[in-house]
Amino acid sequence: LHLSLRRQRQMCIRDSLRMPVQEHDGVALGPPERPAFFESLNAMDEYVSKLPAAPISPTRAVPLYKNKPCLLVCHDFKGGYAEEAHAQGYTFERWACTDLMVYFSHKRVSLPPAGWIRAARFHGTKILGTLIFEWDQSKSDLKLLLDGPHPKWRTPVRVELSEHFADQLVLLAAAYDIDGFLVNVETSLQLNPFQNPILQRLDRLHNAVRLRRWVQYFREKGQQYRPVWHVVWYDSVTYPEGQLAWQDAMTIANAPYIQAASSAFINYTWSHPERCKHGFPNPCLEHTVSMADHCLFPRYNVFMGVDVFGRNCLGGHDATKAIDLLGLHLGNEGFASGKRYNLSVALFAPGWTWEHDSPPARSWDAWWKEDCEFWEDGLHCITKYFPNRAYLWHGDSTHGYGFRTNFCLGSGTHWFVQGRNVYHDKEHGWSDQGVSAPKPTLAWPNVKYALNESGTYVKAAVHTHLSCEDAWSGSQSLCVEVSSESYIPILALAPMPREAFSRSATLRVCAKGAKIVPCIHVGSRLLRGCESIQRVNGWQLYKVELTLPEDIYENEVHVILGVSGSVRIGQIEISSSQYLEADATWNNGVLSWSDVVPWATCYEVYTVREDPVWIGTVSHTLSRNQTIMYGDEETIAQIQSVGAWPDEAPILAMPS
Repeated sequence: LHLSLRRQRQMCIRDSLRMPVQEHDGVALGPPERPAFFESLNAMDEYVSKLPAAPISPTRAVPLYKNKPCLLVCHDFKGGYAEEAHAQGYTFERWACTDLMVYFSHKRVSLPPAGWIRAARFHGTKILGTLIFEWDQSKSDLKLLLDGPHPKWRTPVRVELSEHFADQLVLLAAAYDIDGFLVNVETSLQLNPFQNPILQRLDRLHNAVRLRRWVQYFREKGQQYRPVWHVVWYDSVTYPEGQLAWQDAMTIANAPYIQAASSAFINYTWSHPERCKHGFPNPCLEHTVSMADHCLFPRYNVFMGVDVFGRNCLGGHDATKAIDLLGLHLGNEGFASGKRYNLSVALFAPGWTWEHDSPPARSWDAWWKEDCEFWEDGLHCITKYFPNRAYLWHGDSTHGYGFRTNFCLGSGTHWFVQGRNVYHDKEHGWSDQGVSAPKPTLAWPNVKYALNESGTYVKAAVHTHLSCEDAWSGSQSLCVEVSSESYIPILALAPMPREAFSRSATLRVCAKGAKIVPCIHVGSRLLRGCESIQRVNGWQLYKVELTLPEDIYENEVHVILGVSGSVRIGQIEISSSQYLEADATWNNGVLSWSDVVPWATCYEVYTVREDPVWIGTVSHTLSRNQTIMYGDEETIAQIQSVGAWPDEAPILAMPS
């Protein structure tokens, strides 16, 4: 919750870090000290009770969406928390088309790993944890949720509905910097061991009312701390009967829960092949839009579940056939053979692309090719329905705004720092979602358009691909090849925040190969500026000073490169301010420094005796409160942002 640009990053390198690290002169990084999940509500309660008080300031609730269908991705990769740090494994790289990310596991309270939260924040994607109650063994915890903790006094008097655990979950979300929870109750609401059928039913009815009220309180309480707080209700138990009965639609039996929450995740068997035999209209979709309209509930807040594993529904590469039923590929008017429902999609377990045929059964490159076809490059890929959005600026109104990306993936076999390969492990590799950086979505996998020197749209033969053979920083670079000189869009930025105090900006591009012309495209204008070039470790570093137009606050900003021939792009940055003053401390084993480049994904750490020696990349921290282990008091730590340009002064600290 440290919203200031000057917030302190207390970071370390660890021997169990997601990113590759190496020990040098006895220096190593300590492990993170925060739990990733909780097996019970009591365990969560005990942890939260020890957290420092988090500021929760009243804020006006605002809608998450802008009146359009959206994409929720529910990450259920091998049951959750299965990422292999020391292997080139699965990485999620489709943040730009994902509006909501839910990190899912079968633990009672699942929290996204810190690297996932960092990646979501940097890409402008909302990220949620999961609160789950499954089967009879979860009933004691569900009863505890509604009743509250056991009283410490002798007489067991309890309130009719406890708000305690809702408050604790909001505090936990504040500490972890997440935007809400998926609430999944997959057990009946008979929570007391009555044998009498009448009492059993009365118990279910009573608890159904309490659960609906709890969900509503949870949503409202969270919105006090974060305007975009989101509670997703999974289509499971019914109201008012409290039975476990998936509806596969928004119905009268689940609408009260859905209305209490922010949105609904409809069970995925609405697209069972038997229901899809006869084409349109799908009865579950018809019922859902009818009920949503009757309840005055926005259709785009109803997410129709699509299980990529295809369990009793359309799945695998046929998952898009289920999305086709929603009519998202149609215009607003639709056409004779289809209907546009304006419902959203909850894509469950897209890690199927890895799990159904995972390495070493096939190569990592073969998986990556299939994953790209599923999301970006296939005939019926996900981005055909949910296009990539423009990236957000990072920073604040006091110190300025900026954006930087090196196109890095969340797994690899190499790591580059300022054009030098500082780590390589072709045999095993590494995985770390926290280093995932925005991709060149206007240029890869296909170029969206091309311009000539005057800014007129032209046809051009352009080939692009991401390459791990060489990079300025991180693990990837973008290779571009054109047959004749063309101006190629690389990525889109959202309109400049209106709080930005300056319309002067610096555009920086790192490239190898043919000469390029860096510029931006705003509205219908191609804007260039005064250019200088510096050469470092075989790379050309272009620096262009720009004066941004007045409509920068209304229009997207497209970063454009004039290219003739073949070129490798290592990094792009555009910023409206200079880097901030740096300060750092190293007290009691904790290395802390100011966030000098808030638009950088993470930071590199070095030890210094004569020349700086890279020991690791800090990508995983959120609390900025971890340890660095060192060998002697003469060790100096040097910190620089990932992708640092030559004029970014390093931050130095000695242990004290």
